[in-house]
Amino acid sequence: MNKLRDLLSKTLVVGVIVLFIGVAVQPAIATIEPENIDVEYFDVTTEFIGLDKNYTIQLTREEIEELDALLDSFKDSLNKSVSYEDTIELYNDMIMQLDSYCLLGDCSLKQVQELVTGRFQKPRFNRFMNKLYDRIPVDDNSNLFCLITGSASYTLIIPPGSMLVNLIAFILSGFGIYLPLILWVLNFVRLYFLYPWYTIGGGIALGCVSGLHGYDYHPAKGWFNTYGLLGQKKREGNLYGQIFPFEFLTSTYFIGAIGFEGVRLYNSLMGQSFYLGFATYAKIGYNPLY
Repeated sequence: MNKLRDLLSKTLVVGVIVLFIGVAVQPAIATIEPENIDVEYFDVTTEFIGLDKNYTIQLTREEIEELDALLDSFKDSLNKSVSYEDTIELYNDMIMQLDSYCLLGDCSLKQVQELVTGRFQKPRFNRFMNKLYDRIPVDDNSNLFCLITGSASYTLIIPPGSMLVNLIAFILSGFGIYLPLILWVLNFVRLYFLYPWYTIGGGIALGCVSGLHGYDYHPAKGWFNTYGLLGQKKREGNLYGQIFPFEFLTSTYFIGAIGFEGVRLYNSLMGQSFYLGFATYAKIGYNPLY
């Protein structure tokens, strides 16, 4: 009986000690909170030129840096490509990689692959462009009916209707007609009668000159690669489009590709656009038009 009493006494003492220890330790434990880790996200927008679709998702800094490394690897592979069949294979693989980052939205792989490379593979368009070969001014900076890809700052997609309006105004201004008035009238016509024009592709502007007096030049810093009827053309560094100028407010942008259909990626972290697609005519060099 005494042994039982002693055992209960010891158990009670141990229990009280444990209770006090628990009460003392609990506030200390309660003050230790999980570390608050803020993950910063950045918008990445995919623009489907020729489908009239846009899609925006958010990626972390690490994911965007991975994507940027993927684009660099793609560029290296393109530089080693020796045929348009190889280039198309690289394009299709790149589209699959973009899909792995969920950048294609509700567009299927087949749909985007057809948008980016499909027209290039159709003989009818090859014959058509061959007929135009002697009618379009070409030089070492030019390419016709070409796959085009690149990544650069200071680039812009110009809707085809806007390009037509601007080109007509640019031509008419040579006859002494006031350019801003022409642009206003022709844009009014475009908005009410010609829109939408997205189904025939847009233009890629590379580089611009800003300011009322046109002294502040901003080249498109990056690289572009074309593969078409005139072979493979590679440009890297400070680039400008050399087809014709595009006036917008107080800036002039330089069109470097027309008839563009494909994908444009833009992320708010890097401040650069990536292009992957097809262009009817491209002319990209190292000097602005003026």
